[in-house]
Amino acid sequence: MRRILNLKIKGFTLLEVLMVIGIMVVIMSVTLPLIGMFGKNIELKGSITQLASLMRLARNLAITRNVVYQVRTNLDSQYVGIYDDQTPPNLFDKIWYVPSSLQLAVGSGTPPPAYDTTGTKYVEFKPIGTADVPAGHWRLNKKKNSSEFICVTVTSNLGRTRVLDFGEY
Repeated sequence: MRRILNLKIKGFTLLEVLMVIGIMVVIMSVTLPLIGMFGKNIELKGSITQLASLMRLARNLAITRNVVYQVRTNLDSQYVGIYDDQTPPNLFDKIWYVPSSLQLAVGSGTPPPAYDTTGTKYVEFKPIGTADVPAGHWRLNKKKNSSEFICVTVTSNLGRTRVLDFGEY
């Protein structure tokens, strides 16, 4: 007698495959906008971190070397450099150019200050750790959307540099 073998084909049905694809589409539609929002501000946050680091470096150099250092911002050429108080001033080996997609502006006064986008502004760090701050707020924003910005402030009595996030004052 011959036995008939029951062979079951193992696999997924079309309905199961469509359900998995549908679930993946829903998950992707929720996560992709979040990834886009995270990625669009990376350049802005990275640049403001570099600017704040230059300010902190100048303060540390002034304290450790017992010399006055200035952080000068050329708003026309969009660069920031650290200079000593010699005559003529010597450029320290640190200079930072603002990325072309961003705009740097400098303001003074109580927040929210009026910002300038032309000229040369500076902050001077003294050997005792304080700062002479004629321009105390550095604002970095996107050229296409000036409502997205981050600020760096320097306090004159302590010479501390602080990053203020979006809309914080």
